[in-house]
Amino acid sequence: MANTKERLPVGGRSMTRYDDSTNNEVKRSRLPRPHQPGRRTSPHIRGRSGRKLQGPSPARSKARLARAQADHKEARQERALGRIQTHRKSLSLLLLSDWRVQSIPRLLKFIGSLDRKPDLILYAGDDTNRFGQFSQLAKCSRSGVAGVIGNDCLPSDKIRFRGPRKWDLFKTPLVVGRLGILGVEGSTHGPGYVQHSEKEVDRHLESQFQSVLSGGATRIGIVSHPPPSGVLDLSMRFGLGNTGSTALRKFIAKHGDIVRFVHCGHSHLNGGQAESIGSTTVLNTACHDYRGSPGHVAVLSIEGDSLSHTWHEIPSGEWYVSELLVLQQVGYRRALALHEKGIHTLQDVREENRNALRSLPGVGDSHVDRWLNQAKAILERNIVVMDSPWRQQLISTPTICYDIETNLSMNHVWLIGAMDLRTNEFVHFFEKDNERALLRRFNEYLSERPDHILVSYSSCNFDRRVLLERARRWRLPTLERRIEKEIDFGYKVRMHLIGNTPSFKVKKLGVQLGYKFRHAHLDGFQVGSLYSTYESSGKEPNWNQLLEYNEDDVRSTARILDVVVKGGKIPARPPKRERIFVPDPPDDEGTPIMGMD
Repeated sequence: MANTKERLPVGGRSMTRYDDSTNNEVKRSRLPRPHQPGRRTSPHIRGRSGRKLQGPSPARSKARLARAQADHKEARQERALGRIQTHRKSLSLLLLSDWRVQSIPRLLKFIGSLDRKPDLILYAGDDTNRFGQFSQLAKCSRSGVAGVIGNDCLPSDKIRFRGPRKWDLFKTPLVVGRLGILGVEGSTHGPGYVQHSEKEVDRHLESQFQSVLSGGATRIGIVSHPPPSGVLDLSMRFGLGNTGSTALRKFIAKHGDIVRFVHCGHSHLNGGQAESIGSTTVLNTACHDYRGSPGHVAVLSIEGDSLSHTWHEIPSGEWYVSELLVLQQVGYRRALALHEKGIHTLQDVREENRNALRSLPGVGDSHVDRWLNQAKAILERNIVVMDSPWRQQLISTPTICYDIETNLSMNHVWLIGAMDLRTNEFVHFFEKDNERALLRRFNEYLSERPDHILVSYSSCNFDRRVLLERARRWRLPTLERRIEKEIDFGYKVRMHLIGNTPSFKVKKLGVQLGYKFRHAHLDGFQVGSLYSTYESSGKEPNWNQLLEYNEDDVRSTARILDVVVKGGKIPARPPKRERIFVPDPPDDEGTPIMGMD
């Protein structure tokens, strides 16, 4: 068979051809490289005519390159900008975030019950894996779902925002009518799988801002997992502090006249709240991650330059109603077990049914005796105080009721209220920043009353535990010894007060005994949060209001102590059916995840 090898001209090079018939190499002459349009050709290469082949001039090449780069940039911006055409005069946006353990079926049912179907659903990150590919959620709105991933998500979770009617706002900003929506994913500091520096967030926001402006946006919304720094960003999971983005806060300050809203999550403590930075509304829709915690959803309405929002709370369970729930140490599981035994009402809790009551798992004779006495007291509309040695001790010993206020980390005591029941004298020990001076003054106060016994009301030894730790921190052994003998009256009330009381919490029991609280809307967590905000940002709360709140707690404790110890008259409520919240079991793959924010 003929064997042929030939050198053929290829781009100025030669190839060798072998001819099988002669078995000789035949070489062809070397030819110049053909001219390629748009490519500069070296002036030293000569054509067949012997003339030098000249490329395009440098000026023409630069102009052509500039035009090509501009066309490429414009095409790239167009590809990186999502668009939703709408002719509606108003927009309805549904906002949610950090859907940790909350019920997805209940969320879908709620959205379906709205009078107006949302134009778009915005998700501000974390636990995106619970929604799969967001297909079900996308069907609940006219245009779909847009969002970002959070710091607890993996980078691979971004794929969940791919597909029809879904947008990853960090990658692709969105223009809905005249509204441009930017996206910030992950967080800027703290633990997490998705992190961006403040400089990166700053450059990213400015880039997306220019993209949506060129796309025709006249007002801006931002979907950001971290809140703006100092606004709804207080977190305490890994130490109390502000977890917001300073770059986002600076961007709002720079473009506040056009940025209408920021939808964020990340800080679970501030979920379900809204604040304003100038004309910009910040909405935090984060949810807690303990089972049974409700979901926070905001419906945002935008019409022209006006913006309004409404909050909705999505329950994560059902209320179980039973008359038996008023009995101490009876929850919904035990109430169900009692119903199975044929015990449905308080009239059924009587001596004839002792064996049925005793047959429940974990129930002893002490439980049954308590239930029998309590059922009788409730039906007779009485509240009975069971006698015990501590009652005689409190009757015969001078008493000081006290209550402390701390920050959320419980490592700084800034207020102590105390009341000497022998003289009914009330005093405050208040130091905004000097804990050591406060504890020294309180120690001197106790030293002047060496025979008095201290009484607090928390049912968890809160005041005792915190004060002992702080006394050791400041090396105050005298104060430490006094605190060790303190009595938590909340424990005693729970064990020895039998009857139909709404609650053993100091406020509810105090109200039942006729005490009028001046700031009933406040609780210990809110007071601690206000002080922690003062610690981190210097923003001072209404100190007089907090002092009055503390005084009310002390005086109501003294009222309860006086009635219970001395056997005063306790008004009782008629028996009624009580209810308890029963959380849903986990629905999808939504196993509780310990978050990072």
